[in-house]
Formats: sequence, structure tokens, C-alpha cells
Amino acid sequence: MLSTLDERLIDQIRLKNRQALEHLYARYESLLFRYALHLNNHPATAEAALTDLFCHVWQQRLNFEPHKETRSRDSYAFVRTNHASDERRNIRLKYF
Repeated sequence: MLSTLDERLIDQIRLKNRQALEHLYARYESLLFRYALHLNNHPATAEAALTDLFCHVWQQRLNFEPHKETRSRDSYAFVRTNHASDERRNIRLKYF
């Protein structure tokens, strides 16, 4: 379950408050980066997954409902880093 601060930040993001998105990013960047890095062991891909995740949050801000999309703080990151893992696999297949 999200903290009250996270809920307020998401409400502000829905109102197009970019500082709220930056604050949410700052709160979760380290945790999500470590998790993404654990999943794919490639720093650039982990960073790309974070960028993709927060771009998705911004683009889908009006429809974004974290209570429905996540069961824990990092499960949504798992979904997004799976995309990063797929990208890494595609890159590996392209060059080998």
C-alpha cells in the first residue's frame, strides 16, 4: 500500500505537477534501480527501465492507479524491467 505522501504526489502528478514526479522519482530511484539491476545486471538497461517507468507514470497520469497496478512498491518496476530484460535479450540476439 502506498504511503500518504505517495498518494499526494500521485494526485499532484495527475494535475501535471512535474516537481511531484521528480519527488516521486527521488523517493524510489535507488530502490527501483537496484531492483532493475538485479533483474538484468546491466546498468544502462536498468536506467532505461526507470526512465521508461516514470515516463509511463507521466503519460498515463490521469489513468494511473497504483493500487490496481501494484501489490507492493516494487512490483510495478518488475513489470517494467521485464521490458528492459527483453530489450537486453534483443540486443544480445542482434549482435551474436
